[in-house]
Amino acid sequence: MTKLKSPPLIKILFSRRRDVLEMTNGIDEPGHLNFKVATCLFVAWVLVYFCIWKGIRTTGKVVYVTATLPYVFLLILFTRAVTLPGSLEKIMYYITPTWIRLADPKVNTPIYIPGCTLPHFSAGRLNAEDHTTTNRLY
Repeated sequence: MTKLKSPPLIKILFSRRRDVLEMTNGIDEPGHLNFKVATCLFVAWVLVYFCIWKGIRTTGKVVYVTATLPYVFLLILFTRAVTLPGSLEKIMYYITPTWIRLADPKVNTPIYIPGCTLPHFSAGRLNAEDHTTTNRLY
């Protein structure tokens, strides 16, 4: 097995966490104001203000954009992922089951036992609730 020439991204991020987050040594050293974070917070609050400035009509129009925009981004990311080289092989690997591994009890036991006990636990919680009080609506 060959060694990696550069460390993985996770190792880089965790090794430089104090620099990126501008963390101090303790709670007794508050540090300085992080202008990037403060600016982003200010811009976010200004956007929220302008979204609800004119009332419910403007807020309803903003909801149309904010509710559909994540789906547009997901569609863009999906088309990008599908068009990458070798994506068809990985999709087929994900979809096609390995039947021998499905019959292996060492693989299935840790998956199926919690999945089968969860509905019984939920039903037990429903039966254990206090049903002595009734909610009268009249």
